[in-house]
Amino acid sequence: SQLTKFAKKYYGNVNFWVYIYEANKSKISNPDNVPTGIDIKIPKLDKRLVDPEDKKCIDFARKLQHEYLKNL
Repeated sequence: SQLTKFAKKYYGNVNFWVYIYEANKSKISNPDNVPTGIDIKIPKLDKRLVDPEDKKCIDFARKLQHEYLKNL
């Protein structure tokens, strides 16, 4: 998805797409279907939250992914 591409580019790991989704939930009802042409906000996040080398950061992001995707 487009969100995973942004996450990889800005945070270094595709699993951090959840933070981009959280910042744009008012515009994106389904993270698997990002509307074409919308302006996406890329939030500036503390590196301790989005450290691509830290397994705890990735595991936490995956937990959030599960929560968002199970409710679709």
